[in-house]
Amino acid sequence: MTTTTFQEAEAQRVEVAALEKDASAVIELPAPDDLFELVFDLEKRLLADPARGREELRLIFRDGRITLVPQPAGF
Repeated sequence: MTTTTFQEAEAQRVEVAALEKDASAVIELPAPDDLFELVFDLEKRLLADPARGREELRLIFRDGRITLVPQPAGF
């Protein structure tokens, strides 16, 4: 069994406090109008710069993936 020194414990407290601060930070979401602009300009951006357009899409989707789920109606 190891013992934690005062300095190690203090370092861990500081680290936990930083993690708690990060976890409680407000996540800035785009305004609906900004989202509409993003969606409607997507085709133009993809045609102009496919690599950049793909990167923008990757940031939008969960884990950078687009998951298609078959529906009963066949789409």
